[in-house]
Amino acid sequence: MIFMKTKKNIFISLFILSLILSICFVVSRPVFYNNNLGSLMYSIKINGDTTSSVKVPSGETEYMIEIVSLNNVNIFYKLVYEMNDNISISYKKDLDRTSGVIDDSKKIVLKITNSSSIETLVNFDVVIGSDIEKVIIPKGYLEIKDVYKKNYFNQVALFVDGKEVSSLDNKKNYTLTGYECNNGETVEWRNNIKGLYIYPITSKTGCNVHFEESKILHEIILADYNGGESDANIDFSAISSNTNGKGLYYTSDTSLTEDYDGDGVGDRVYYYRGNVENNYLYFASKCWRMVRIVEDGSVRLKYGGAATIGDDGSITCPQTGTNVTTVSSQKWDSAYTDNRYVGFMYGSSCSSYANCHTNYTNSSIKSALRNWYSSNIENQTAEVKALIKDSVYCNDRSLYSGNGYSTNVTLYGAWGRLFVATKKVPTYKCSRADDKFTQSASVGNGKNDYPIGLLTADEVAFAGGVSGVENKSYFMYINKDFYTMSPAHFNGIGMSAISQPFIVRSTGALLSDNSAGISYGLLPVISIDKYAEINSGSGVYNDPYVINPNE
Repeated sequence: MIFMKTKKNIFISLFILSLILSICFVVSRPVFYNNNLGSLMYSIKINGDTTSSVKVPSGETEYMIEIVSLNNVNIFYKLVYEMNDNISISYKKDLDRTSGVIDDSKKIVLKITNSSSIETLVNFDVVIGSDIEKVIIPKGYLEIKDVYKKNYFNQVALFVDGKEVSSLDNKKNYTLTGYECNNGETVEWRNNIKGLYIYPITSKTGCNVHFEESKILHEIILADYNGGESDANIDFSAISSNTNGKGLYYTSDTSLTEDYDGDGVGDRVYYYRGNVENNYLYFASKCWRMVRIVEDGSVRLKYGGAATIGDDGSITCPQTGTNVTTVSSQKWDSAYTDNRYVGFMYGSSCSSYANCHTNYTNSSIKSALRNWYSSNIENQTAEVKALIKDSVYCNDRSLYSGNGYSTNVTLYGAWGRLFVATKKVPTYKCSRADDKFTQSASVGNGKNDYPIGLLTADEVAFAGGVSGVENKSYFMYINKDFYTMSPAHFNGIGMSAISQPFIVRSTGALLSDNSAGISYGLLPVISIDKYAEINSGSGVYNDPYVINPNE
C-alpha cells in the first residue's frame, strides 16, 4: 500500500473505514523534550478520559486524538507511541498533521491495528523541540508519521530486484534499498503493514523507489500470516479447527518454551496449527512440511514425501493425508520389558532411575534414523548440509507418577500433560538435560549421531492433535501410524508389561496405549537455518518453497 497526500491536503483512505470510537482521555503532563526548552506542558485528549493510554481491541480501530498546548510559546512536536510488536498506528484523516508546529491544539484521527487476538494497551506521548529536525524520538517509542495515499501512479515508479513493477504483493516481504525523488521528499517502508510513506508531496513530486524481495525463510513464514496470532485462546483439549486454530500461532506463555537468549524467560515459538496449506517446502531433493520456528531460530521440518518433478521442472509434493513415512514398519526397539525402553537411548541395566535412563545404548528407532540420514542427507552437497542445524530433539523422560525404573508402573511427563490432564497444556520445554538429543554437547546431550530426530507428542498437540480424538483435518494427519519421540508410560502389568511411546494414529489422533515392540512408521525431522534463502515457490503443495543453496 502506498500513501500520499495532495497539496490541497485531501486524504483518501486505502482502508475500509471502521467505526470511529468515542473513546477520549485528557491528561496534563510533561513531555519528552530537548534543546533546553524547560518543562513544557501538553495534554493529550481522547474524548475526556484522564489517561495517556488506551486499550485497543483486536483488529483495526479509529481514534480521535487532540494535542493541546498549555504553554505560551509555539513549539515543534511529534506524536509518538510506545513500541509493541502487535500494534501499528497510521495517520487516518486530514484534520492536522501528526508532527509540525503547535500553538494551541491539533486534532488527528489515527487508525490503530492490533494484530493480536486480545485487547492491548497503547501508550501515547508527545516529543517537542525548537526545530522539527531536532525533535528526537526517545528509545522505545515510534513516531506516528503523516500517512499519504498515492493519487497518480505516474508520481511513483516501483522497482523490485531491479525490475519495474506496477504494485507490490502484500503476501511478500520487501526491503527498501533506495529512492530518488525530484524534490527531496522522504520515503519510508513499513513491512508489518505493507505501507509506503512519501512526504511531503505536491503535484510536482516524482519518485523512483527501489526494493529487494525478501527470500529469508523465517521472514517469509511470518509474512504469510502477518506475524502470526497469539495462542492465548487456543483450547489444546480440543482438536484444531477453523474456530480452534488454523494458521500460524505464537506461544503466549513463555514458561512453556526454552530460554535460548539467556534473558531468564522462554523465547517465543511460532508454529503451524490445523489444516494449513502453505507450509510445503522442497529441500535436499525431498518434500517437507514446516512445523515451527524453534526457540533457537531454526525452522523445524517433518518429512513430507518424495516430490513429483514435471517435465517443465515443476515440483509437486504429496498432500496432507498421504502416507509419507520413510519406513512403514519400524519398531521403537526389539526389547520393551522394563522402563528403560521408552528411551531414544537407554542404560545397560534398570535397577534405578539413573541407570535405566542413562544414554548408553541406541534404540532401534534411533539407529534407523541415523541410517536414513546417512543414506539420504549425508550424500547432499556441503552447501545443503550446512543449512541443517544441530537443534534439540526431546525424549522427555520426566516423571508424572511412578519411579521410572525396573518394571514399576510409571507415567511419564507427556502422558500427564496430554492424556491425564482435563485442561491439556503441551510444552516446548525439555526439562532434563539428558533428554535433549543433539550432536554437540554444548547444545544438548551430545548423543546424536546426526542432526535428526522425531516429532514430540507436544509438537503434534500444538499442531492440533489430541489424545484419543480423530483429526483428519490438520497437516500432521498422514493416514499412517507413526512414532513420536515422547514416552507415554510403562504399564508393568505381569507378562504383558511393555514400554509405550506416544504414536500418532492413522486417524490423526495421539495414542499412548501401544507397544515399543510394534512396528509403526518412521517420520524423520530436521531443523534448518532460519536465514536459509527461498529460491522460488509459494508454499503450496504444487508450488512448494524451494531451498537450493547450490543455485
